[in-house]
Amino acid sequence: MVAARFKTAEVGFATARRTHDLVRYAQIAEQNGFTSFWLGERYYARGIYTVAAAIAAATKTIKIGLGIVSPFTRHPSLIAMETAALDELSGGRVMLGLGVSQISASRQGVTDTRPALSLKETIEILRGFFAGEDVVYHGKMFEMSEPGSRLVFEPLRADIPIHIGGMGPKSLELAGRVADGEIIGMFATPGFAAYAREPIATGLAAARRGWNDFEYRSYLTFCIDDDSARAKATVRPTLVGYLSGSHSASAAEPGSPRWLYSGIGDDELVSVRTAVRERIAAGDASGAIDAIPLDFVDRLIVAGTEEECRAKLAAFAEAGVDYPVLYHVAGGDPAAAIPRAASVISPLVER
Repeated sequence: MVAARFKTAEVGFATARRTHDLVRYAQIAEQNGFTSFWLGERYYARGIYTVAAAIAAATKTIKIGLGIVSPFTRHPSLIAMETAALDELSGGRVMLGLGVSQISASRQGVTDTRPALSLKETIEILRGFFAGEDVVYHGKMFEMSEPGSRLVFEPLRADIPIHIGGMGPKSLELAGRVADGEIIGMFATPGFAAYAREPIATGLAAARRGWNDFEYRSYLTFCIDDDSARAKATVRPTLVGYLSGSHSASAAEPGSPRWLYSGIGDDELVSVRTAVRERIAAGDASGAIDAIPLDFVDRLIVAGTEEECRAKLAAFAEAGVDYPVLYHVAGGDPAAAIPRAASVISPLVER
C-alpha cells in the first residue's frame, strides 16, 4: 500500500520582531521549495495586507496566503479592494482565507457574528467585486444598497481563491459548498482532520463538486529540535492563549469535535484548562505554562525530533490533509527552522 502524501508543502508565520524579518522568512521559504507562505493576523499586531505587500514585492513565485481575514475587522468591500490590489501587485499569487473571530468582533462592539452566515455573505460579495461587477447586496449580515459599488480598477483575476478558516460543522460544510478550500486551525489533530472531511464532503456534494475542486489545508504548529522534550516545552506557551480563552471564546470548550477527536477527554481538558486559568488569574504566567503537561502538548502540536515530526506529519497526510501549513510560532532561529522543516516534510510530498 502506497503511503498518503501531501500535494505541496507550505509554511506560515503569525508574527516576527520586524516586518523585514517576515519578508526574509518568505524569501527563505521560497528558496527552500515551499509553495506558499501564509500570514496570520492578530488583533493589534501588524496589518496583514501591508506585510503581504512587502513580501509580494520581494519574492517571485511563492504564493501568499492571508489567513485569516475577518469581515468584522474589515468590511467585505474593503477586503475586496485590498485583496484585488495585492493580487495585482503579486502577479496573481494571493490566496484569501476568511474567518470570524468572535473575540476580535466583540472588541469592536459586534456581538451578532453568526459565522457561517457571515462568511457565506462575504464570499458572495467578494465574488461580485472580483468579477468586476456592480455589487448591490441585501443580506442578513451585510447590506450594500448604493448603486455603482464596484472596483474602479480591473482585478487581475476574477477567481482569486477563497478559503474558509473554521472548525465548526456549519463552517466546514459551507467551505465545501461555496469556497475554494478549507483551513483547519492550529492544534487540530489527525483525528479531527479526518472527521472534518465529512461535513466538507457534504458541502461538496451539495455543490456537485469533488475533492479535485477543493484544497484541504491545516495549520500545523511545529517545532523541531534534537531534544524532543525541549521542543515540546518551547511551544507549550502557545497553548496558554487558547486554554485561557483569550484567543478564542470556544476553543477550549469540552464536547466540541476539536477535542472529541483529539484523544483528549473532557475531564483532562477541564483539568488543564482550570489549572491554566487559575494561575493566570493569580498573575503567575510561568505557572500557567507549567500547568500544561508535555504529553498534552504532544497530542496537539508537531513538536519533537525530526523523526517524530515526520511521523506526526505523515498522520495528517493519512487523515486526508493535502496542503499542510507548517506554522512557526516559537523557538530558535526561524531562518534556520525553515530549511530544517523543508528537509523533514520533503519526503512526504508528491513528486
